[in-house]
Amino acid sequence: MQNRSLRSSIALIVAAVSVVMVVPACSKPRNAKIAADKGAAKGTSAADKKAAAAAKSTAGEGAADKKAGGGRPTSAPAAATATDSADTGAADDAGGGTFSVVPHISRTADGPFELPVSGKATHIRVTPIDGNNNPVSDVEPVLGAKLIALVVRNDTRFAALHVADELPRRGAPMQVTFPEGGSHVMWVLFKPAGKPLQRVPTFFQVDGAIPKAAEDTGNGRVFQAGKLEIALAAPEKVAVCAPLNIGTLWTRKTKNLKLEPRASNGTTVDYIAVNPGGTEVILGKPLADSKDAVAANPGARARLVLPTQSRWYVWAFARHGKTLSSARFFLDARGEAPPGGCGAP
Repeated sequence: MQNRSLRSSIALIVAAVSVVMVVPACSKPRNAKIAADKGAAKGTSAADKKAAAAAKSTAGEGAADKKAGGGRPTSAPAAATATDSADTGAADDAGGGTFSVVPHISRTADGPFELPVSGKATHIRVTPIDGNNNPVSDVEPVLGAKLIALVVRNDTRFAALHVADELPRRGAPMQVTFPEGGSHVMWVLFKPAGKPLQRVPTFFQVDGAIPKAAEDTGNGRVFQAGKLEIALAAPEKVAVCAPLNIGTLWTRKTKNLKLEPRASNGTTVDYIAVNPGGTEVILGKPLADSKDAVAANPGARARLVLPTQSRWYVWAFARHGKTLSSARFFLDARGEAPPGGCGAP
């Protein structure tokens, strides 16, 4: 009888210790995320509150390495990410200066949270918020836009770009059709007035067949898709932190493709470089056309500064007619950055 009582007491002690060890580790980030979601709903209309309430369902503990269909998206605050290559300072922590994003992902517009499914349209809406959980509306242009969202699969072989010329209080809407499943990251880039560029990642899973790993082939300077051929013009050797002037020539059946310039800044091609895994992004800074520039379509030149020694995947996005086409290249950067980083390009 005494042995049975002793065993019961030990079991109770073990259970109590398990609760003390596990609960704080899980509950703290969940509560922090829910607080951010509640903050995004302040001062909004009834429709906005409904959208924010739906976004609250993204407060789960899913991560990019969970099995397909097994995790909800998680967002990291901008203070934990690198700043733009043109900005040498970290995100400002004072006066509500730390920024983040509340994402909402669904299979129908304004529908409940659902994980994306490959081959079907996915509706995504992102709401930037400040350190006081208020929606951010006063922003400065980023590549001529108020907000840019880049979705990248973790093997960097799929990417989708959304350029938002308007930033509604409910957030910027976009629609993506994922060709295959797997882990993805969505980078949201925006620049609050008077603050550094913010780059906030959200990790999520797409349900569907995961593509087999594939190796890079060729020299990474030519991309073909059907009758389209896109050639990247860039120096043969790429040094870490060295300003890198690039351009692309878009042709269809060997004839130059007429690209549509964006009204906000006149560029025809946007460039974003990502490292392996898509865990870091670098924006290309548009360059004016000149006779001594690299061969490219009008408005299709830019400058990159690659901050680390790595293979960088450069995605180029161009508009022609009603189509937004993309091309993927790779550049191998060599060398080391100085102790203070690359600085301004």
